[in-house]
Amino acid sequence: MGTMRLLEGRRDDAVKYLRETLNVDPRNLDALNNLALLLSENTATQAEAVLYIDQALAIAGASPELLDSKGWILLKQQKFDQAATLFLEALSLPPGDPRHRFHLAVAYHLQGKQTEAKESLATARENKLPVELLSPEERQQLAKLEAELK
Repeated sequence: MGTMRLLEGRRDDAVKYLRETLNVDPRNLDALNNLALLLSENTATQAEAVLYIDQALAIAGASPELLDSKGWILLKQQKFDQAATLFLEALSLPPGDPRHRFHLAVAYHLQGKQTEAKESLATARENKLPVELLSPEERQQLAKLEAELK
């Protein structure tokens, strides 16, 4: 239910259901990951978001999706260097999701590394970045990145 509410844009309901899921199954990786990403959208709950994503990483180990999620959370905390390191680690593991490359481009751009950002974005596009799977926030970042890297 939490993931469905998330897809419907009902964030408060999604948080509620994801928390309920974790009360029943505290090792549910999808719930941990999705709740962490939702909580990272508000500066007041970003520290809690890190706790949830770290819990997921402790359970699953270095999964590309979880590393990418933690990197995205760290971007929101303006920890650009740490985020870039996590995106690179995620990309070093199979299967190599172009969304992770796009997130790396965002991190590079925020670090002022424009050449690296352009290259990373171009590689994400060449590898068929699935724009339709990006969240509204990610789509905004993509549009901003493309406009600023011209």
